[in-house]
Amino acid sequence: MKNKGFTYIEVMISFSVFALMLIVVIKMNNAINFIMDMNNKTLQTIHIAQMEMENYKSGINNISDFFTRTGFEFTDQQTDEEGSVVSRTLEDSDVNGFYVRIEETAEDDDISEVIVIVGSSAADPDAFLLKSKMLKN
Repeated sequence: MKNKGFTYIEVMISFSVFALMLIVVIKMNNAINFIMDMNNKTLQTIHIAQMEMENYKSGINNISDFFTRTGFEFTDQQTDEEGSVVSRTLEDSDVNGFYVRIEETAEDDDISEVIVIVGSSAADPDAFLLKSKMLKN
């Protein structure tokens, strides 16, 4: 007479193989989620940097209006003998949960370099840096 069905050993080996495959899939899922979270944070910092750069460039002619629309504050400003701004630094500690610093430096009479730094804190070594040149008015 033939026995139909599986032996106890065959069932245990099948469950073991299934459990190992399940563990691999779960670990891959965790790694993918971690990478997606990092990419999402990077995209957010890039978006905030671009947004603040455009806000700064559009509001530079009326700097008081720029401060009214945003939460930025002057942390440093240097002027030359004629009163023209040579450099200025603005900071906002909470732009959608990120720290943002804007630095403007005059390269000559007509051109300024603007740097926007976005990170999780003021001392974030992985902060995103966006540089641009702009004409002074």
